[in-house]
Amino acid sequence: MQAIAAAAALLCGAGTQAAERVDADTLRRVVDAAIQPVMQAHDVPGMAVTVTAGGKQYDFHYGVAAKAGGREVDADTLFEIGSVSKTFTATLAAYAQARGDLSLTDNAAKYLPQLAGSSVGATSLLDLGTYTAGGLPLQFPEGVTDTGKMLDYFRNWRPRYTPGTHRQYSNPSIGLFGYLAWVGHRMGDYGGYFKLQDGAWAHTFDYGEQTLDVLTSVPVGHFDYLFAYPFRGCHSA
Repeated sequence: MQAIAAAAALLCGAGTQAAERVDADTLRRVVDAAIQPVMQAHDVPGMAVTVTAGGKQYDFHYGVAAKAGGREVDADTLFEIGSVSKTFTATLAAYAQARGDLSLTDNAAKYLPQLAGSSVGATSLLDLGTYTAGGLPLQFPEGVTDTGKMLDYFRNWRPRYTPGTHRQYSNPSIGLFGYLAWVGHRMGDYGGYFKLQDGAWAHTFDYGEQTLDVLTSVPVGHFDYLFAYPFRGCHSA
């Protein structure tokens, strides 16, 4: 991390005018010097690095997407991004609210009617997204392995605390929040893809109705890389 920080300082510290004079070959040497030792030290199969300098984007690819098969990392390689995905999940929900497609004060059942009449169904999107739904667990119980069992679990779950009073980190909570944000987003008038201005996220993925199945099919420890919609993670072997 120190090497990467040093590289960032070298590229950005001199200000905008210096960044506009970045030479691509020099930039490649700086990034190589920062990334290659990290990959070697931690046995990282592959990495993709993007640097924006002087208003221009530079992409650098290293190693392989998976040890089995040896396919090289390229611009279309998908990576597991772990809990970084939660940042995008929150951004999607906030963006949908700003457009008037949902409100964070809405309850979950508004976007998932199967939860009507349950404690989770009455919980606000905000409480789900901030882990204050009342004590949802870190992970689903082992027996929750498909959509039907997940819905049964949510319908039968009872809060330990009054929603909004206790914060307890929970992947099922943020996972449901992400799905509901996606539903609210799809209820808007701008198609099925969450894009920033000029289509900056044009190559993201939309899971569609398969999302609920996905939430219960990811091994414990890799659960949250699917929580940012429509972002998709890929687990490299």
